Amino acid sequence: FTCESCKGFFKRTVQNKKTFMCHKQNSCEVNVFNRKK
Repeated sequence: FTCESCKGFFKRTVQNKKTFMCHKQNSCEVNVFNRKK
């Protein structure tokens, strides 16, 4: 289960075939302070 905004994000990501990469050797941390950067 996800929140509505997360559901929308993942849906758009799949539909638009976007990819996201971590530039810190696959150890990127996503939290409430840095998630929108």
